[in-house]
Amino acid sequence: MKKLFPLLVAVSFLSWACEDDEDSGADCTSLGQDYAAAFEAWTTAVAAGEDGTTECEATVAAYQAGVDAGCEGYTEEGVTALGDCSGG
Repeated sequence: MKKLFPLLVAVSFLSWACEDDEDSGADCTSLGQDYAAAFEAWTTAVAAGEDGTTECEATVAAYQAGVDAGCEGYTEEGVTALGDCSGG
């Protein structure tokens, strides 16, 4: 038993050190909801005749967060397609 104990301790430390941290990944569902809410606020502002620049910037930032997190369906081309917010 004395010879097995150090081996068990070593294996337990290795398995603990190699354990994936579930909180380290991005929550793409939450990021998608953030993007959808920002996009809705932007379109609502523009439809109401407002400038919408602030809402546009929030939409681009929310989409970029999805790109940065590597979420499926989010691309740099999508960021470009959203365009420059200076025009509303």
